[in-house]
Amino acid sequence: MYNNYSMSNRLKIHKPVTADSKKAVGVKSTFSLDFKSIRRIVLIFSSLGIATFIFIRLNNATRHIDKDYYNSQTSGVVYSIIEKSGFRNSKMGTFTDIVGYDIGYYYFVNGKRYDKVEFVMYRGPVEYKFIKYAYDNINSAKFVIRYAARKPYDSVLDEEYK
Repeated sequence: MYNNYSMSNRLKIHKPVTADSKKAVGVKSTFSLDFKSIRRIVLIFSSLGIATFIFIRLNNATRHIDKDYYNSQTSGVVYSIIEKSGFRNSKMGTFTDIVGYDIGYYYFVNGKRYDKVEFVMYRGPVEYKFIKYAYDNINSAKFVIRYAARKPYDSVLDEEYK
């Protein structure tokens, strides 16, 4: 009725498996909590936890300034602050959230003017205080700009202020 290439050769009708037939045939139960499986579960969850911790730690450290690379500093002027927002969906609808701010600033090194726009992510009270200070002191030379001595065009706006 079927040729040799059909699935009928692979499909067989089995009798229902009972506890007695497992012992007789030597079939192990598929779910058991022995020391080896508990160790695997703990290893998997701890690996996921460590990976999550490292990911969060790296994301929070992105604003950290490498003071060895940015080894010189000068005063700068913030001339523009542009709010960047994004959408957030929830059960109540779609909302806009503030993601961060594009801060435009300029500074002088050896008589040459450098302009730069830097994105400051809005995450918490430290950024809130800095943004508030920037709004209050826009167009005044009260900001610390750190730059690389060999590359004065490569700079970062420091969150310390005078």
